Amino acid sequence: MLGFKEVLQEAVPVYIEEKIANIPPLPGMVILKLIAWSDRPEERGDDLPDILNIIEHYYDLAWDEIVNTHHDTLDKEPFDEK
Repeated sequence: MLGFKEVLQEAVPVYIEEKIANIPPLPGMVILKLIAWSDRPEERGDDLPDILNIIEHYYDLAWDEIVNTHHDTLDKEPFDEK
């Protein structure tokens, strides 16, 4: 599948009941969902709502990384994240 190998290079291994699941980063998940949806939009009804859900919650989930890595892109004035 297009993009799968590249996205899994950044995956984080998570142990679930003595098995390992490689969880891709959220930006990679969005890319894979866009690719899957563009291949068969009539069969992939959950992809776009899933992408919206990731976008809506990304700041909450990645706030520390955003502040530490991309602080120069943020406004100096406080803002409402919601």
